[in-house]
Amino acid sequence: AGPGGGATVPSGLVQAMASIHAGTTQKEILRSLLDASAGYAARVALFVVKAGAATGWQGRGLGNDDAVKDFPLDTSSGPVAHAYQNRVAAPANIAEMDRRFVKQFGGPDNEQILVLPLVLKEKVAALLYADGGSSALLDAASLEVLVMSASTWLEVASLRKQAQAHREAGEVAAVERPGAPVQTVTSFPDPFAGHAPKHVARSPEPEPVA
Repeated sequence: AGPGGGATVPSGLVQAMASIHAGTTQKEILRSLLDASAGYAARVALFVVKAGAATGWQGRGLGNDDAVKDFPLDTSSGPVAHAYQNRVAAPANIAEMDRRFVKQFGGPDNEQILVLPLVLKEKVAALLYADGGSSALLDAASLEVLVMSASTWLEVASLRKQAQAHREAGEVAAVERPGAPVQTVTSFPDPFAGHAPKHVARSPEPEPVA
């Protein structure tokens, strides 16, 4: 408890959030999220959601970091569907998870898993899978904080990028046409626009970059 009797945030979690906020690009933020999450779950994997389909991006503790790359995750049932449709963390038993995922990557010894939605602009842009592997390490509350922190920082990074582009456009307009009005950009950039699942539409760049 803190000086006033209230609970304090563990220093490790504060440092994990700071590492996420140190990222300036979508790739950096998402990699930091996975690295930070690996301190609160034995195995984690990030799946990018595009056009209702979820495909693997990177993971930690499931082999090499790219072990889940392009893996098509079933979003129609189980905890994945619950997290995607309701935009809430979905704890579950591994038996409820996508059978293809379990067949390829196995499950935790205690059978407990968690699927969390990464929400941007009120839409689920990605899903984080986590379990305790053989160590039973699965801190659901801390993982939720990290995912929410990453969601917020992704929006901040996107808005900063948008503002920078607007400023640069203004500078160009001022040089080429002094006094000319600059069109304001109002759309919210999609940080996963560059990630197209194999079973939807492939993009030359498989990484989730705007």
